[in-house]
Amino acid sequence: MPCIVASTPEYAKQLLKNNEHSFTSRKHTIAIDRLTYNSSFAFAPYGPFWKFIKKLSTNELLGTRTVNAFLSLREKEYCRLLRFLADKSKAGETVNVTEELLKLTNNIISQMMLGRAEEARAVGFGKRIEDIHIRG
Repeated sequence: MPCIVASTPEYAKQLLKNNEHSFTSRKHTIAIDRLTYNSSFAFAPYGPFWKFIKKLSTNELLGTRTVNAFLSLREKEYCRLLRFLADKSKAGETVNVTEELLKLTNNIISQMMLGRAEEARAVGFGKRIEDIHIRG
């Protein structure tokens, strides 16, 4: 399989900018349609819709204003992870780092989307809405 290695961020940016079409053209299969209910941005063919969604995502979801707005949330979750790792280290216990990083990203994304990850997870684990104490 041929591959290209971009050794610096500048080369990577230039490579992606000049070859965008090559990286965005994906083989489309019926499995993708079934898996995504025929409505996935990730597998959308390169064209006006793909360009629009890319621009919207880049500006609104990944823009400086939005990223900065969630800085405290990310810092809180990083601190939680570091405390957890420190506690496990002091106790001499093993840690599944992959699992903890997955929890970290899920917590951050859940809180960004839903506001309160704890309450959202509680609903996912079958607790009744009446049993969830929402902090105000």
